[in-house]
Amino acid sequence: MPCGGCTRLLPDPAFAQKNLSLLSLGWIKELQAINRTDRYIDLGSCVSLNGVLALPNIPALDPLKKALLTIGSASIRNRATLGGNICGRDSFGSAFPALSAMEATVELRSAAGTQWLSIHDLVGQDNLPAIPAGSFLDRVRVPLRDWEHNCIVRKGPGLLPGDTNITLTIVANIEKDAISEIHIVLTGRQLVRNRALEMRLTGKKLPLPAKESENCHHDFLESAVEAGLPAGQAIAVADSVRAFLVDLSGGAS
Repeated sequence: MPCGGCTRLLPDPAFAQKNLSLLSLGWIKELQAINRTDRYIDLGSCVSLNGVLALPNIPALDPLKKALLTIGSASIRNRATLGGNICGRDSFGSAFPALSAMEATVELRSAAGTQWLSIHDLVGQDNLPAIPAGSFLDRVRVPLRDWEHNCIVRKGPGLLPGDTNITLTIVANIEKDAISEIHIVLTGRQLVRNRALEMRLTGKKLPLPAKESENCHHDFLESAVEAGLPAGQAIAVADSVRAFLVDLSGGAS
C-alpha cells in the first residue's frame, strides 16, 4: 500500500492486525514539488500540510489553509501530507471540501500513464470517496482565484478524519452588491453539495431577505440529513450556512 505520512494508519488500532506492506512515497522529490504559474499553483501530493501553510501569502489559498489549520496538532501537520488527506477511502479529509469549493484538479498516475481529473471525480455516485484502483495521486492543481469571502467550520471530537468529524467549506464572491458565485461543500463520510441551492443564490442581490436565508438553512439541512448526518450535526452545519449568508449580506459593498 502506498502512503505518505501514514497519519491515517498509525492511530488505527486495527492497523497492526492487517499485515500490510507499506510503500512510502514521502521522500520522492517529484511528489514534494510546488510550482506556480500566473493561473494556478501545483502542489505535489507529498507536500506536508505545514508545507502548504508555510507558503508566502497567496490569497487564493486562504480557504485551503484555513481547512488545514483545523487538522490535528502542528506535529501531525508536519508529518501528514496533502495527498494523504485527500485520498482517504473511508471518509473525506478536511482539505477535500476546500479543494472542491476551489475547483481544484488532480493528476493521477498508474501503470497506464497519467491523467488529469476534476477533484469531484474522486467522489463516487454514492457520494463516498472513490479513488481509482491502481492509481496514486501525483499532484493537486489549485486555480489562483481569490475568494473574498470564505469560511471553514469543522465539527467533531477527533483529530483524524472519520464518521464523527465533518468539515464545511463555503466560498463566495460579491460583485455590484450581488452574489456573483458561491460554493458550499460539506464532507465527512459522504460529500454533500446542493448545487441547486448554489445556483439559486448566484445573482441574488444583497442583503438577502431573512426569508431567503431561512430557506437556504432549510434546504441545506435537508441535504445533510439525507446524507445520513446525525440531526445535531446537520442542524449545526445548516446554522453555519445561514450565519455565513447573514454575514455576507452585512459585508456587501
